[in-house]
Amino acid sequence: MAEHKRKIVLKLKCYTSSPRQRAAAYKFILDENDRSLKHECEFYELVAVRQGDGDFHYGGKVMPVVRNEVYLIPPHVPHFYSGYTHLSMLHFIFTPEVLEPYRERFEQERSFRRLSAPPEKENALIVSDDLMLELDRINICICREAIDKSEGWLLRQEFQTLQALSLICSGSELKSRKEQQLGAGLYAAILYIENNYASPISLKKLARCANMSVPGFCRMFKKSRNTSPIRYLLEYRIAMAKQLLISTQLTLTDVAEKTGFRDTNYFIKQFGAIAGISPMKFRNQEHGLLHYPDHTPETLPEVGSRIFVN
Repeated sequence: MAEHKRKIVLKLKCYTSSPRQRAAAYKFILDENDRSLKHECEFYELVAVRQGDGDFHYGGKVMPVVRNEVYLIPPHVPHFYSGYTHLSMLHFIFTPEVLEPYRERFEQERSFRRLSAPPEKENALIVSDDLMLELDRINICICREAIDKSEGWLLRQEFQTLQALSLICSGSELKSRKEQQLGAGLYAAILYIENNYASPISLKKLARCANMSVPGFCRMFKKSRNTSPIRYLLEYRIAMAKQLLISTQLTLTDVAEKTGFRDTNYFIKQFGAIAGISPMKFRNQEHGLLHYPDHTPETLPEVGSRIFVN
């Protein structure tokens, strides 16, 4: 006998702490061992994909999820995810009553009509890293309102939710999913450099992080960053060495080892070639404020900090 599949319908009260709440927010993470069940909701779901990949099943269609993608799921549309390894998303959920007073104004905007339409298989609405950080901040604020419950918190939650929706409408643009996936691959390779620069790193390993062939990875990296992957790695290691030279009394041998150089003489030679000065002369100089270089990618908060000096 065929198994009867029960329809799963989620209610807003599953995510709220007060029966008067009409909006809420949370961060949602799916790891490869987690199970995503087909379901629908009685409320709107505004979703911003922070990291990860996988497939999004929406109303009978299947789309690959890409980093920094945003979409709005209306009430009572069946959906679920599959094929993910680590999928991290921001969710802003709200009842139709929150949107209703402003629906006509929103629907005059082409960006809102694209956001509320079913996601396209070939293209996706994408926001910048800066906007994703701002959405992350708003998500946290909405969560804190539900904890603090100070006077006016229900109204602030709804306004903050509409703010997130408005920012996405004004700040998103339609991009090819394939191009965005390639960009996510480069992002993964750069994160690997940042987290493992003290260890041996091969070009083959970076290409594997990006899920690309070595030639394809090199071409894409050069086009995106205007430098080669190996040059980027070398400059990053020298930047980390500058930080250690200023902030510690480590020997040059120790600095070299902690920044991925196995030969001190090679480290000194490369430092001079990039910084235009020897490591010891650099250490003895006066230094101003540390800063982030313009050529490095913007990252989400959980990524390790990067500190560079001129």
